[in-house]
Amino acid sequence: MSKLPEWWVSIDPGDKNVGLSAWVGPVCVASVHTDPDTCVDWVVREAANRRLKLLVYEAFNLRGELMAQQQGSEFLTSQMIGALRHVCRRAGVPTKSFRPADHKGLMNRNIEFKPPRRPHNEWVSHGHGGHAKDSENLGEYFVRTILLKGRGY
Repeated sequence: MSKLPEWWVSIDPGDKNVGLSAWVGPVCVASVHTDPDTCVDWVVREAANRRLKLLVYEAFNLRGELMAQQQGSEFLTSQMIGALRHVCRRAGVPTKSFRPADHKGLMNRNIEFKPPRRPHNEWVSHGHGGHAKDSENLGEYFVRTILLKGRGY
């Protein structure tokens, strides 16, 4: 199995709402709901002090069925992702993205992640909102599905 970094984050980006989860190896130690600017500023600080070793984020993809709704959009989520990737590239921090369906599918299909096997209050993100939960779930996906199958990052 590939070794997980000592300090890494998983992020559910958004144009107004962001989930940010911090990890020590395979353990989520914090998960919060925040906004794009606060998240990017935090990543800048963590990357600048060389603490951050990996950033995992939910990819943003255009969907044809939403074209009418997205017309005229500034696509702030993709701008945020671009800022995060730029910061990480400059600091030499690797990034990895996954489609929303990947990690959300894990949560919806796997009984190991649902009560009673895993009560809601066992999630670090519990009580911090859906975006925090999505970022923690994304990190769980990375740990369990990717690294435990030996694909590494």
